[in-house]
Amino acid sequence: MHSIQQLYDLTCSLQVLLEEGLPEGEQRLRYIRKINDILYRRDQLLKDIPAEMTVEQKDLLKKIVDLNESLKPLFVRYHKIVEHDLKKFKKSQKTAKRYQNPYENPLIDGIYLDKKR
Repeated sequence: MHSIQQLYDLTCSLQVLLEEGLPEGEQRLRYIRKINDILYRRDQLLKDIPAEMTVEQKDLLKKIVDLNESLKPLFVRYHKIVEHDLKKFKKSQKTAKRYQNPYENPLIDGIYLDKKR
């Protein structure tokens, strides 16, 4: 029961953390590290779940599964936000690089290709 109770406690703390919302700036990295740490500890506890369980343990596992289902949309939303921010960052890097060295890529503008048949 001990590992299942710990798993439930970690799932509840994960839910509280995810419901706080995704912070901005430097706080975001610490926030993501906390989430990864909790997910890692949950993964370790999932490996220790016994095959035979009591009725209380099965009920607690059902609560954990229900909590997991409620957490999935939050993970999807945060994943989209982080993915969007990464795309925006990569685009800004590309733009800054092009601004610093505008003649790096060959220019195609003004080229006329004559095809002979």
